[in-house]
Amino acid sequence: MNLENPLINSKLDAIKFLLIAQCHEANENKDNAKFYLFECLKRDSTCIEAFNKLIDCFLLTNSESKNPNNFLIKMTSSFVFSIF
Repeated sequence: MNLENPLINSKLDAIKFLLIAQCHEANENKDNAKFYLFECLKRDSTCIEAFNKLIDCFLLTNSESKNPNNFLIKMTSSFVFSIF
């Protein structure tokens, strides 16, 4: 397996951040869990588990939850900029 591929590295980083977020959530540290879920989504915007955690565990702020388009645009644009 070639780990020099940036796509593979970003997927591995995303998994790492998802696991860290789950650890913080288990310790009821929601601020850190939210931070690492965002980091996971920055590296892999297709990670449904991280997105569902943000929604299901009420980790989004009122402005993020009332206007999901801004949230998705922010996540997508940060992902696109992180590639380049």
